[in-house]
Amino acid sequence: MYFITGGVGFLACIIFMILIIRFAVKGKSCTVPLIAYLLSILLVLGSGFLYSKTDPNIGGGEFLKYVLRDRSVPPDLIGEWREAGDSDSYHGIYINGNTIEIYFVSDGGRSRTLYWAGSFEAPSDGAEPYTWVSRNDASRTSAALLASGDNTKEFTYLNGKLSYSATVLGVTTTIHAEKQSWGYFGIEEPAESEADGEAAE
Repeated sequence: MYFITGGVGFLACIIFMILIIRFAVKGKSCTVPLIAYLLSILLVLGSGFLYSKTDPNIGGGEFLKYVLRDRSVPPDLIGEWREAGDSDSYHGIYINGNTIEIYFVSDGGRSRTLYWAGSFEAPSDGAEPYTWVSRNDASRTSAALLASGDNTKEFTYLNGKLSYSATVLGVTTTIHAEKQSWGYFGIEEPAESEADGEAAE
């Protein structure tokens, strides 16, 4: 519903903007179309805000950016993804080529355990939500103690977030991840300064 009202509001914005320009060119008062234009903007923003309250994957501030995105350009999902939140324990995801890996990460990224290794299919265009079914690479997950035993797992990409369900000890939760480095290639330790070195001596 919010997409419909937002779309109507966006279309009304264009129409009233044209009317304002025509009225201004002819020297007529622009008060009425200007008020209607402002109300149309409120309709678009209000629809986006309300939609953000029903779908956590789309924030109110990102609504217009999401609606006006170039749907012909596929999103780049290659790279590191981290489960949303500030916890020291989280899901760390790495996508490369035609594979996706998911790890249970803890101890600030210094400890990891494989949860999923499977296939990845890159999107062909920018249509969202984008969903693909990943097939389990049992040659890797069968040797991991906490790895999923599912044959397939469905992943969804929507407005910059990757989501999927994860079951651990019989409890299933939906994981939302954002594209962010978490140390797949190793944690970089801070270099020891000369002052610290001299103090240690």
